[in-house]
Amino acid sequence: MQVLSLESAAFEDAGLGVNGTRAGDGSALSILFKHLAVSSSPASKDLAPQVLRAKGRVRCIGSGWVKLDMRGACLSSGPASFAHALAWADDSPLHLLPDRSDAPLCSSALVRIEGGKDLQLHLTLLAQRDPTEANSEALCVVDSIDIKVLAARSLQGQPYQTWSASK
Repeated sequence: MQVLSLESAAFEDAGLGVNGTRAGDGSALSILFKHLAVSSSPASKDLAPQVLRAKGRVRCIGSGWVKLDMRGACLSSGPASFAHALAWADDSPLHLLPDRSDAPLCSSALVRIEGGKDLQLHLTLLAQRDPTEANSEALCVVDSIDIKVLAARSLQGQPYQTWSASK
């Protein structure tokens, strides 16, 4: 018996190109973005960091835990350029700081949903080209968020099970 159901997702900015799919039983929800990206390039002539904020909510029925996976990409050229995303699911941060200038973004969080409350999503994407290099660029993109309800398992009175990988 599932206690939590993910019903729908909505974002304040309609220009993000949000699409999604939902499992029929509400156990999973995938959100895809067409336009959740920010870039900084020489063509913009703006040396300030470029910022894009997105705020959304996932309508939930019931209480329980969810696992949230967020994916995207960051690209930057120039020693002082950067691109990264900051994200929160309710009060749980998702760390989307790439280790390299061409690394994909991938982060997960476990979030507790209390009865009658929606899951709040807050994203901030940043891109800053290197102002000392004429051809430097920076790009940050978030392309998807997958949310899955975690099944509640009672271990009360049950022994722990162990396993090992066989060679």
